[in-house]
Amino acid sequence: MLLPIWIVLVATPLWQLIYRIKLWNILPQRSRIEMLMPLAIMGVALFIYYVFFFSAPHFLPRYYHPIRVLWLLVVCLSLPIIGKSLEASYRERKSMFLAMVIPVALAAVIFNVNRYYMNFGMFEYSELYLASQWAADRPEKKIGMYQSGTATYFAPNVTNLDGKVNPDAMHAIKTTGIGTYIKAQNFDHLADVSNLVNILVADAERNGMRYQLIDSVSKVKIYQRVDE
Repeated sequence: MLLPIWIVLVATPLWQLIYRIKLWNILPQRSRIEMLMPLAIMGVALFIYYVFFFSAPHFLPRYYHPIRVLWLLVVCLSLPIIGKSLEASYRERKSMFLAMVIPVALAAVIFNVNRYYMNFGMFEYSELYLASQWAADRPEKKIGMYQSGTATYFAPNVTNLDGKVNPDAMHAIKTTGIGTYIKAQNFDHLADVSNLVNILVADAERNGMRYQLIDSVSKVKIYQRVDE
């Protein structure tokens, strides 16, 4: 609920200012804005691909960074123009200017307190970090995780199995199935959230291996190889 209010508070006066000074006419005169066109085309292509053809929507924010770079460049080119107009407005209508800017500045601080708290006052760790500590306590064990992420960073005995940073796993996924790679590597443990580790365990069983659930860390389920 706070985010829409914050957007309205900032966007409304900002749009009024941009419309009044006709920023879209001034900007091309002050800078070579057309040089950003290749980046803009790439951003549009990324947007189309990741929105309509990508199957992991929770990853979208990280893949939009090129678009953020484009936005920041446009903002940086626009700031001197907007700043000059604000300076003139401040001299002409000081009280009105302060009445508009102060509430927006306060809103920017108030509505972002929760973000600062989440980043710097966090008392809970992610399940992947907790899984990495479980793995780090057992350095002699070879552990496969579908979305290894944080776990691989903290525990070198964790191996990535979704193929994002493991070309051998990716090759197996595209050809014979991840179960053949699990069998070849003979992992002591398979771990991940239920829906993902179930895929690993099922594919391993199709290749003659057996794993049983022995532990869990937060949402991460941990399976151990059963040797016949």
